[in-house]
Order: sequence, then structure tokens, then C-alpha cells
Amino acid sequence: MDDGFVRRVDATVRSTLGDDFGLWVRCESQWLSWPGWKPIADEVGLDSVRVVELLAAAARRLAPTSLVSAPDRHVLAVPFTQGDALVVAVASLATEELPERLASSLQQGLALSLQLDESRLVVEESAQQISEDLEQVMYLQTLGAHLQLCEVSRSALDVARDVLPVLRDLIRAESLILVTPADKCDATRSTGCPGPDAEDGLSLAFRVGRQEIDADACRALVRRFRSAAQRQPVVRNRLRGEIDGGAPAGLNSFLLTQVAKDDLHVGWLLALNRTPDPDREKLHADYPAWGLSDEEFGTVESGLVLAAASMLATHARNVHLFHEKEGLLIGVLRSLINAMDAKDSYTCGHSDRVALIARRIGEEIGLTREECNTLYVSGLLHDIGKIGVADAVLLKPGNLTPEEYAHIQQHPERGHTILKHLDQLAQVLPGVLHHHERYDGRGYPRGLQGAAIPLAARILAVADSYDAMSSCRPYRKAMPEAKVEAILKEGAGAQWDPQVIEAFFRILPEIRGICGSAEIHTQAILTATLPNTMREGLMNDSLSAALSMTPSP
Repeated sequence: MDDGFVRRVDATVRSTLGDDFGLWVRCESQWLSWPGWKPIADEVGLDSVRVVELLAAAARRLAPTSLVSAPDRHVLAVPFTQGDALVVAVASLATEELPERLASSLQQGLALSLQLDESRLVVEESAQQISEDLEQVMYLQTLGAHLQLCEVSRSALDVARDVLPVLRDLIRAESLILVTPADKCDATRSTGCPGPDAEDGLSLAFRVGRQEIDADACRALVRRFRSAAQRQPVVRNRLRGEIDGGAPAGLNSFLLTQVAKDDLHVGWLLALNRTPDPDREKLHADYPAWGLSDEEFGTVESGLVLAAASMLATHARNVHLFHEKEGLLIGVLRSLINAMDAKDSYTCGHSDRVALIARRIGEEIGLTREECNTLYVSGLLHDIGKIGVADAVLLKPGNLTPEEYAHIQQHPERGHTILKHLDQLAQVLPGVLHHHERYDGRGYPRGLQGAAIPLAARILAVADSYDAMSSCRPYRKAMPEAKVEAILKEGAGAQWDPQVIEAFFRILPEIRGICGSAEIHTQAILTATLPNTMREGLMNDSLSAALSMTPSP
């Protein structure tokens, strides 16, 4: 018998009759008084009425039953039922109080009160479910937005640190773990391998929540169920040692799904032990059956974990593809630079030095890191058009004829033509095309003047001229340092931007050090400084145009 139901009957009757009544509860074939739970004796009476007979009559009819106990008194028995429970309230009332009508009102009042309470609980449960559904929808929207905004510089492990704590709270898991293969370091990390907890090819790369289940038990779960998790999420609830070899101590439920995209396998997401919801504990105390599913991982939780796994795998795949394309772009750039250096041994290393000098000048005048990196790549490629210059002109030891000079003056436009098909290199084109413009407007190929010349081209012009004058060429030896500096100062405001010349001379000792370096490791520097805008373009742009282009002679 549910004490809560008896207490509800007691409160309902008391609100109408005061304290002048008794409650009797039928337990199997016996009647017990409440409170106290004492058996009723057959001879007990109430105003000369045999109560046991009155209780039996009310139980048979399941309707209010009254007997006259005196000319002005009635004894009333009112049955109350809920499921198999039967409680009878017995009271002695005056005849003018219309005992049967009063009894009916009491029954209806209790029934309405119970219905109201049940409706209230249903509303609360529905409101709680709607709130959870809204949180789940918002989380899925956040995952979608996160995938769009994630930078390829972030590893899957970095993203997991952002999205898994929220997911753990949403599915109410005691612990949520990203498990990765020990031989797939690059799938989750930008650099480095799994930590010292790696064992038998598995590493607990990231864990959020309580750590009641140790690392060895987690790895054993993954090894046991990873094959099944390749097809669909594996869910086990209410574990009582059903797992082969017995469930680990403290493990009541778990959910496992694979994190993979196409042929790239990142690992597994493992959720351990569904925890109770404090907001629903009262609801489930009154209606225990409602709480059964709330203690288990189900389809909703599987769907959310699967969505997070898909997002992590997709990001890891994007990063993998990006690095492949980034390596291809760097290889193309390096090949172009090597081809140019091989064509003119006198200028070998010239582009490397111009790139470093230009970047250092950009830093000095306050350009952003992104702008300085763009300057660096522009410097590497500024003379790429010389690939199309005839060797007889490029390597001629004497003075050039007007026709030959006009031919070599085409190299900025040739370089622009070679690179313009690579959309991700669009930012370097102004420097490549205009690095031979003069500040006074007498340069080539467009005759731009002053601020109309792109800033990158004005910086490259200074860096290019300094290194050219300081290096040996087929037609002359390297100029003395003093003469080079005098020419630059004299040409400020005419051939070169005076502000760039001022910045150049402020850092001249560093520039001398750059030019004096025995070897410059362009490949490593290029990899580290490739501008982000070029990196982002790699995800959408094809390199086939650059690979198939052959510049005209």
C-alpha cells in the first residue's frame, strides 16, 4: 500500500470533516486502521453500528454507504480507490448534512486532485523534455557553425576540447573520452604523439568528467566493441557483468561510436555511465516508471554523440587534405624558385635574400604579421618572370642593346602571367608586377608614381636594388657597400619611396647580416610563413593551372 495515497485521502477528508473520522485500509482480506496499522475487531462499533459490516458493504459497492445509528445521526463509509488500493473513511454525521452527497463530493474532490497532480507532473516532464530538445538542437547548430569556422591550423584534438565538455553535460555522461590509435598522431594533434597512457595501440587523447573507470578498463571496452562500433553506435545499459569477462567495477552503462571520415580513422568516442537529472528526481519519485529511460543511454544520446564524432572526423579530414594541398603549393613555389636559380647562377639566392630583407622592412614600418608574410612570398617570386627571358639576354656579360633591355623589362608581366592562375597567390601579384616601378613615375611596366605604387612593390624595389647592387652579376662585380648606400640615399624620393629608405637604413646592420648568411633555408621558412589567406584558399582552389603552365620564351 502506498502511504502517499493514504495521506492524500486523509488530507482530503480532513479538509471537509475536520478531525472527526477514521480511516481503514484493506490489506488482502484484513482491515487495518490508519495511522497505526492495527487490525479492526469484529465487535468494534461506532454509535451502535458494526463498522466491519459497513466497511465490507462500502468495499463491495465501491460507493458511499450510510447506516442510521440514531434518530439524528448517520454513520457514513466513503471508499477511495487508486489502482488496487482501497481506503475507506468512516464518520458519524448529522442527517441534515446530507451524508451521501457529501461523500460523493469528497470522492470527486480527491479524484480531481489526483488528476491535477498527474497533469502537473506531465506538464513538468514535457517542459523538461522541450528544454532538453532545444538544448540538443542548439548544440547541433553549434557543431555546424563550429565546423564552418574551424581553422585548419587547429587539430581535431583542439576542437574536441571545445565541443566534448558541452556534449558530456547534454547527454549527462559521467565521463566522455576521445580514444585514438597510438599510430595516428597526426589525426588529432598538430605535432607530437599520444601521451604515456598509450597502450596496445590505444591512447586516451582527451577525457572530460569523472574518472571512476580507469584507463585500462576504457581501452579494454574499446578493443572489445570497436568492430561493432564501425557499423553503428554501441549502447549497453544496466550492466550486471554481462560483458565478456565481466563489466569493470562502477560501470553501469556506456556508449561507443567510431570517429572516421572516408579513409581517415581518428578514433572513438566513449561515454560512460548515464547520470540522473536532479530536476527530474521528484517526478520519477512519484511516477517511478517514468524514470526508467532517463537512467539509460538511448537514441537521442547516440545521435548527439554520432553528430559530434562526424564533426570531429570531418574537421580532421579537412586538415589532412589541407596539409596535402599546402605541401603541393610549397613544392610548386620551391620548384619555380629552383628553376629560376638554375637558369641564372649569378642570382642564385637573390630571391631568398630579397624576401627576407623585404619582410624585415615591413616589420620595421609596422605592417601586420600577415602582411609581412605576404611580402616574404612576394620577394621569393618577384623575379619568377625571368624564366621566360632568353639566356643570351639574361646572362650577357656586356651592356644590353635597347631591344634586349626591352625584352628583359617584360619579366614583371611574365611573372604576373605565370602566377595569376593561382587564386591563393593573388596577394603577391602587385609586388611581382610593380617592383620595378619608380617613385617618380619613370619605372615599368605601368609607369605608376608615388602612393599609386602598391606598398609591397615599393618595399621590394628597395630590397631588390640593394641586393642586386651588392651582388656580382655577369656584366659587373658587386659594388662597394659605401657606394650602394650612397646610391640608395641619393635615389630616395626619385627612384625609391623615401619612407621605405628611412626604414631600410634604421635596420641596415640586420640587413647586412641577412645578406652575409652562408645559407638560407627557404623551404622551412616558406612553410612557416605561408600567409593564412593563402592557406584558406588552398581548400577550394586547384593548382592544376600552375602545374600545366609553360611560360613563353
